[in-house]
Amino acid sequence: MKTLIIVIAIVLLIFILIIGSFIIKFFQMVFKQMKDSNAKRIEMRKDFERMKREVEDRHNKLR
Repeated sequence: MKTLIIVIAIVLLIFILIIGSFIIKFFQMVFKQMKDSNAKRIEMRKDFERMKREVEDRHNKLR
């Protein structure tokens, strides 16, 4: 009876570790995706600012 309890405890521990590793991988993936989208948004903002400056420069040249 005692060995059965020990075996069940070990199996539950392994199960919890496997689920924990999946949860950690999931959060790493979500964090990486957030970082990538944030970097993309910053890059788009820089492109927008550059295009805005080009339009202003063209406008100033026409004057």
